[in-house]
Amino acid sequence: EGQPLGNTPFSVQFPPGRYVYVATVDGYRPVTGEFAVEPGAGNVQVRGAAAPVTLSTGAGDVNYEGQPRGECTFNTGAGNVTLRLPTGLSASVVLDTGIGNISLGGFDLSGDTSGTHAEGTIGTGEQASLVADTGVGNITLIRR
Repeated sequence: EGQPLGNTPFSVQFPPGRYVYVATVDGYRPVTGEFAVEPGAGNVQVRGAAAPVTLSTGAGDVNYEGQPRGECTFNTGAGNVTLRLPTGLSASVVLDTGIGNISLGGFDLSGDTSGTHAEGTIGTGEQASLVADTGVGNITLIRR
């Protein structure tokens, strides 16, 4: 059993192939401070974030559900990036895939789009900056 950390910054290092679960003592709490998750390989999943985030993996899927704020970066060398975002999202967006497809999930993007690149703004673009990249895989935005 670990000790409660409160608002103390911390880092966790673990060997490849291990699963890490972080929870609060008194139940689920959204993440409200800036954070990064960067395993060398493996899937990354974050839910309930309301802060700047960096989610990156060499090989594996990146799954995010939250209220993006500030700079948010999602990257995988080989895998899919799925972003579950609020309907009223306001963000600048840059999405790139080397081999794969981009789905905007009904979001209205003002800017340039192609099958493998999308860049522009959703809403006013003032709340967040979203950058998502995959070498081989799809990028999917889902309205929630």
